[in-house]
Amino acid sequence: ELINNVISQLDAIANDPPVDEADIAALIELLAPDSLYTNGVLKESAFVSMIDNLVLADGYFQALGDSIVGGEYSDPNANPGEIAQNALVAALVAPIEAILPVGYTSVGQYLYDYILDPGVTPTLLPGYEVPDEADPADDYIFNILAAANFDFNY
Repeated sequence: ELINNVISQLDAIANDPPVDEADIAALIELLAPDSLYTNGVLKESAFVSMIDNLVLADGYFQALGDSIVGGEYSDPNANPGEIAQNALVAALVAPIEAILPVGYTSVGQYLYDYILDPGVTPTLLPGYEVPDEADPADDYIFNILAAANFDFNY
């Protein structure tokens, strides 16, 4: 559900990007699926688990992207589009782990606290860094997107 929420909100985010900590907190909360709420309150353990699992998944997507040979999956049952969407969202969340403020060991807990109090830290959230154009095939996200027939000629 989170992945679908992120994908469905991309146009809105592109047209009205968050400009401060309060905007970022509101965006993170907006992206949380309805199933993570009880009586309008975000369920802490479910949210933290969902985000932390995305961070873990990024490592698997890195290994997968590095293993793709010739732009195709060896498993004919793989859904390249779905894999690409999931990998992109994981790649956007995982770098937050490198800048966790002192006292945090969980990206999910940090983002949950950030939603409750956008002033929890002045650090703006990082994003996925675009690979060097000299050899994008060395990048796992490039390989995953290529396997999904993403058109890089824009």
